[in-house]
Amino acid sequence: MIENLMELIAAAGLNSLDELCPQHINRRVNGNELSDYSRLYPCITDRCFLIGKHVPADWRPLFVTLQVFQSQQSVTFSRLRQQ
Repeated sequence: MIENLMELIAAAGLNSLDELCPQHINRRVNGNELSDYSRLYPCITDRCFLIGKHVPADWRPLFVTLQVFQSQQSVTFSRLRQQ
């Protein structure tokens, strides 16, 4: 298995595993279309979901939904504490 990984790294023109990046790995998304992992799984910056800045466009709808859910839960919890 390790030998196969080393062959893959060499075929990509890399010298070590540390050089391997998402754009080096491809995945078939349908019958004749390939996409690399950098497009399928965009990288996010550290703490972007906590701060709310630099959230990738593909993640933004989920991020907004989670913010709404979190605010609803906060309101519900404060109502329970008042009772």
